[in-house]
Amino acid sequence: MKAFWALTNLTIKTALSKRMFWLTLSLAALLAILILMMATISLDQNTKIVIDFSLTGIPLLTIMISVVASAYLVLAEQERGTLLLLLTKPISRATFIISKYLGLLIAASITIFIISLMVLGSASFVYNLPLGSITLALYTSWLELAILLAGTVFFAALTTPIISTLLTFGIFVLGHQLNLIFFATSDKGQLVWLGKIIYYTLPNLEKYNLREIYSTANSLPSSFFGWATIYALIYVIIFNCLAWVLIRKREW
Repeated sequence: MKAFWALTNLTIKTALSKRMFWLTLSLAALLAILILMMATISLDQNTKIVIDFSLTGIPLLTIMISVVASAYLVLAEQERGTLLLLLTKPISRATFIISKYLGLLIAASITIFIISLMVLGSASFVYNLPLGSITLALYTSWLELAILLAGTVFFAALTTPIISTLLTFGIFVLGHQLNLIFFATSDKGQLVWLGKIIYYTLPNLEKYNLREIYSTANSLPSSFFGWATIYALIYVIIFNCLAWVLIRKREW
């Protein structure tokens, strides 16, 4: 257990290095300024513009920073040889995978909190925002982020960090287009099976898109968020288990 928390702490500190921290602050400030500028030039849609851009920009920016930082972390450990050194220690591969994932998730959670605080905090001084509904929408975005980080860990165990980053972003894009893919291939003969495999295998990330219904997020039943959490947890477990299987067989 001591080794687990030590690895988790090390992952958090490395992911939240000074460079990444200042980069996060800079991008968050830039996003806040951009959103306020867009709201200023809108016609009687100030609040809607702020909310729409915030619920689009905050998750997207967080996902980009977190996934790239995660892949960079694996790459840096490979180059320094620390990853191979860690795996030669009396630490189980399961402990290594879970501690790395948990550390990355905590670092990503801190990142999304900082960005949300800067963007929505600055906007709330100017506009009256429904912070309760926005918080629920951001929670679903956090669940999406948890799935993608688990995917990053799996792909990092499968291939190189750069390719794992591209594959994770591929899941992000496809995960929001699964319904379109399913219907587009439903009457295409042999492509029907391909569409079904993609639809039922990849996580349906569009389920976590509350950007269009944030105004009614508070009226959504609590069961919606409960099932959304369970759905995300299932994919997190699957990705981490697959990463554990791969890392047992692979010499890093």
